[in-house]
Amino acid sequence: MTQMKDKIAAILPQWRERVTKLVKEYGDTEVNTVKISQFYGGMRGIKCLTTDISYLDPFEGIRFRGYTIPETLAKLPKAKGAEMPYVEGHLYLLLTGEIPTEAQVQEVIKDLQNRGKIPGYVWDTLRALPPETHPMTMFSIAIMALQKDSLFVKKNMPYSHLRTAPVSAELYLGTKGGDSTPSVRSTSVNSSAPPRRT
Repeated sequence: MTQMKDKIAAILPQWRERVTKLVKEYGDTEVNTVKISQFYGGMRGIKCLTTDISYLDPFEGIRFRGYTIPETLAKLPKAKGAEMPYVEGHLYLLLTGEIPTEAQVQEVIKDLQNRGKIPGYVWDTLRALPPETHPMTMFSIAIMALQKDSLFVKKNMPYSHLRTAPVSAELYLGTKGGDSTPSVRSTSVNSSAPPRRT
């Protein structure tokens, strides 16, 4: 386990306790009154969520863990001769709330590099998309495709796909006359097109 993970594991109980106490003691407290004109003004000035990671001040700009952008850029470690800090240092700050050392940044870099192999089936999925697909759509699809290898899913939700499989099959294949019997058009085994709803 990396130092960053150890640090997060150590502070999570405090964060959870604070949130539990906040909801218990102030759960019914009103925090905002909203006008319709604010909806059409980009939600500017509307308090509608809570987060420790960042805060968007409508006049000052964004803060990361309490630091302004200039403060963040000044405090985070940089590679020798670089103008901008390591991205991995910013990740460390966002996840832990602390400014990392050079050694901590290097550990995060190494950890991410060890996780950097992209399975072949993800590339196959992306190659199957139309060439005009937007890059963010491709990114989202690639991330979703990786779910099958998720250690979190394997540890916390074993066999969860079996609970959703019947529903997914009905949505995909369609149903006959409103009942729950899937209606599948016959397709050749070698067909490149999936079964369609009838």
